[in-house]
Amino acid sequence: MPDIVIVAGTPGAGKTTIVDAVAKGKYKSINIGDLMTEIAIRKKYCKTRDEVRYLSNEETVELRNHAIKHIAKMKGELIIDTHATVQQHWRFVPGIPISDLKLLRNVRGIIYIDVDIDTLIKRRKHDNWERTREDEDRSLIATQRTVNISVLAFTAAYLNIPLYIIDNKEGQFAESRKLFAAHLKDVFQ
Repeated sequence: MPDIVIVAGTPGAGKTTIVDAVAKGKYKSINIGDLMTEIAIRKKYCKTRDEVRYLSNEETVELRNHAIKHIAKMKGELIIDTHATVQQHWRFVPGIPISDLKLLRNVRGIIYIDVDIDTLIKRRKHDNWERTREDEDRSLIATQRTVNISVLAFTAAYLNIPLYIIDNKEGQFAESRKLFAAHLKDVFQ
């Protein structure tokens, strides 16, 4: 059974960049969205990752269940890279519901990576990934950040695990990376 830390963040906060920088060789990193996309494409539910969030609730639950079962069979110290919520037109769906986290059984902590709204908007506009981002206004981004931290705080309290928050400020990537590494060390000790 793996030891697991959940890493979530508002899209554009730099979550995956930090995870990839720290995980190299030391931890196994699993991106739930990538895993769900692989399964969705095999099942011909969609053609791209960005289409996954527009699938029906039933298809999303099926894909997430496959991903969770796959992760539960792994060993070692795992970082699960996911979203606290997935947003579509003011509809917020949990990235990993508590029922799925219980299936993983050994979630030891949650790390939330965030950044201020202006930086999020700037990063999303200049996103060089092959991703399609919705053009979201400030109020929607602010709402998603509030919903995200609320979901994660409740989840941490429910599972009786620590919640860490990193403000990944522009130009301070090295500091964010060091703080993330320190939080991982604390969780996995």
